Amino acid sequence: MHIGSQVGYVEPYVDAARKIIDLYNYLKRKNLPLKYIDIGGGWAAYFRPADNIPQPCDYVSALSDLFSDIQATIIVEPGRSIIGNAGILIMKVIGVKRSGGKNYCIVDAGMNDFIRPVLYNANHRIEPVRKISEQKLLYDIVGPLCESGDFFARGARLPKVRKNDCLALFTAGAYGSSMSSNYNSRVRALEIAVAGDNVMVIRERETLNDLTRNQKLKGVTGGVINNLKKDIDL
Repeated sequence: MHIGSQVGYVEPYVDAARKIIDLYNYLKRKNLPLKYIDIGGGWAAYFRPADNIPQPCDYVSALSDLFSDIQATIIVEPGRSIIGNAGILIMKVIGVKRSGGKNYCIVDAGMNDFIRPVLYNANHRIEPVRKISEQKLLYDIVGPLCESGDFFARGARLPKVRKNDCLALFTAGAYGSSMSSNYNSRVRALEIAVAGDNVMVIRERETLNDLTRNQKLKGVTGGVINNLKKDIDL
């Protein structure tokens, strides 16, 4: 079953599980016993420290009695709730300005690196990597692309930031890299894994050569240019 994403309550899973169990019993009476029941994912990940979301034990406690008489293997997919908080996007501040009554913080990451804010209106926690100032201001945090959707937060309250500071965008693990793109000829970011004291590169940063590696232009370019010249002459 699939009931959605970022479900922050146990009750919807209980309601959905009852429907699945009704279906299981109906199929069993029809001599179609199921071997597996997958209750899906959608468990909420922490986006803010104050988020009050269920723990795995809360889901198990609420559902275990419902499945006690079911002769099938019960599967759950908690991936997003685990991997979401395992990823952080580090962005360097390349400029700060004030315009139209707002403070803008321009970072080197763009919507191609992390598209969730514009795609889902997702609200991710953003903090400076190193806290320098106690003074807090409201910032629109935007990328360097010429797009109205190239932003990470609007009206984020942060300690005063300066050029070359680094910001961390949290809960970037589930859909960050997997939804990134080469839009606007941007290369995908370097990925680093940290495990205890071990730090390792798990994905090299792309280069401009990577963007053209699969393009077959030899023997085509001349013909295209000649056709363009004919069109211009006309």
